[in-house]
Amino acid sequence: MLDPEFITANIDQIGKKEARVILREWISGSEDVKKRREALDAYITLDNGKDFGFYEQLFLTDEDVGIQRIAGACLSDRYSTDKKLLALLQFVLFEQKEIEPKVFAIELLNSINTKKARRILRDYLKKLVKLVSKDKKVDFSKEMSGMDSLSSSLSVPVSNEVIDIIINLTLAEYYEKVCQYNVTMMGGVIVQLRCEGAGLMEISQIKGLDKLQHLVHLNLNRNRIERVKGLDHLKELRSLILSENLTESLEHYEYLGNLRELNLASNKIEEIIPINLKNLEKLSLDRNRISEIKNLDELVGLEFLNLSHNHITEISGLNSLVNLKNLNLSFNNISSITGLDRQPIRPKSINIVE
Repeated sequence: MLDPEFITANIDQIGKKEARVILREWISGSEDVKKRREALDAYITLDNGKDFGFYEQLFLTDEDVGIQRIAGACLSDRYSTDKKLLALLQFVLFEQKEIEPKVFAIELLNSINTKKARRILRDYLKKLVKLVSKDKKVDFSKEMSGMDSLSSSLSVPVSNEVIDIIINLTLAEYYEKVCQYNVTMMGGVIVQLRCEGAGLMEISQIKGLDKLQHLVHLNLNRNRIERVKGLDHLKELRSLILSENLTESLEHYEYLGNLRELNLASNKIEEIIPINLKNLEKLSLDRNRISEIKNLDELVGLEFLNLSHNHITEISGLNSLVNLKNLNLSFNNISSITGLDRQPIRPKSINIVE
């Protein structure tokens, strides 16, 4: 079967009709995710305006999120005036269990921006508020009173704040009902998410995490995460718990400028690499494989440092930590207590003896 890239480059020779047939075979029959996406992108360029049902099926049922997104975007771009699209989006919101099509449907209904689209959003919001209020025993009357664009008039465009609340309520229900995560909400948005013992191998497995712009606390304790990535959008994050995972390297966290607490206890970290987090107050690196204290110069706001249960032999590398109040170096291989006399401000609490 001809490669999707070859088909795209040789449409004139192959012919549009034949190219569409081959590309559709790639999309429906291949197990190569990359090739399927390439084939779908190419197929869309040959769209004849009669493929709504094909894209609908991909959007609703395909196992690959990338394919779902491409199909959904195509429906939005090329079939936005099709009456069947509103019916599809309403079905997704009220009947589908998969979270990513739901979030996409909310955003797409908002972009369509008609009275019918806003009516669907309003009815869906009422259902969400009722469900979440009952389950979490939270009163959303205050937030609802501020949603004039949906509660009082369908002629007014929906504000970004309201769309944000709808998405957060949708994710809250999904996280608790399907994923068994623990969620804390404030002002209609998720501020704390606890995914302890969820068997996560990558943070990207938390669906919809990129929508949690207001998240303050994220607990990923007792998972199987090796690399910490996919958090760069969480600008409001204050606390990140990654204890009892499989992380081998102290990653760069510079994009989390508001972080106050970072817990990486019980991982496989061997070396402290430079961390530029001037607002960090608490750092837990206990029960790792660290042999040397270094690269902490940028942590000028650090008040609590736990390096117990490592392989440290010498106390050094603490001179820049002028705000340090609590230092735990117990259960290491320290043979002599030196280095603390050079501290600009000596910690109030020091635990070194095993």
